Amino acid sequence: MKLSENEKNAMNLKNTRVLVTGATGFIGSRLAQKLLESGADVTILARKKQEKSPFKTIIDDLTHPNLHFKQKFDVVCHLASVTPLEKNKKIIQSVNYDGVKNLFSAVSGAKLFVYISGLAVFDPVYDKITETTPKKYDTEFVKVRIKAQEFLEENCSKSGMNLSVAYLGDIVYGNG
Repeated sequence: MKLSENEKNAMNLKNTRVLVTGATGFIGSRLAQKLLESGADVTILARKKQEKSPFKTIIDDLTHPNLHFKQKFDVVCHLASVTPLEKNKKIIQSVNYDGVKNLFSAVSGAKLFVYISGLAVFDPVYDKITETTPKKYDTEFVKVRIKAQEFLEENCSKSGMNLSVAYLGDIVYGNG
């Protein structure tokens, strides 16, 4: 699906340098494509080379403590994550928390950090979710996601980087 001219203008991303993590997944790949179509200068972070990718690609891993990028980015869209189906607590911690810390350190100077979380961090008893809705800490996955968000809230505030958190539905169907 192509963006209309109004949608492209509304996004106003021409020449904005955007880094997308998780761009090899279902949601991330579509986000990266929409950003590209809206004129953004899109770079993706991937663990291995992507065949026939229209994006600039940095081959690296979020779990590397010395993650570093030569290029500076205006916006970082962080979608990379292991899922709640992962049972290994060390992998959940390494990717979903340490990876966030490593990425944050590597993108100093960015204006905006977009963190993709999930509705699982909230108790399902609430019909309306706001910034003050209490979080639930019922699984290791959720605990780590909340800890990562709290890290970003504190450190983005200290550094002057804007933070936007999106809570997506927890079930995604599609290739990726």
